[in-house]
Amino acid sequence: ATVGVWSVADLKPAGSWKGLFRTLALSPDGSLLAGSPGVRDGVQVFDVKAGKETHALESPGGNTRLLAFLPGGSGLVAAGDSGVLRVWDAATGD
Repeated sequence: ATVGVWSVADLKPAGSWKGLFRTLALSPDGSLLAGSPGVRDGVQVFDVKAGKETHALESPGGNTRLLAFLPGGSGLVAAGDSGVLRVWDAATGD
């Protein structure tokens, strides 16, 4: 499967990635895409403009079921089957 991101301003493709994802989240400014792959646990963060992965983050526990960027885009939140909630700095992955 392919995941694509388009610019709302000009309706042109901004980036695309091949793979299977259970859940996706786009940062408020559209610069980062976070996804939890369907074939393994964990969270991948991609730079939309560069089209490259910037961070590979550990699963919050079990399968990642929810991803969301905090308002302003400074943080990324993930929740897993285990009931654990993790928050990372979206820019650094810390």
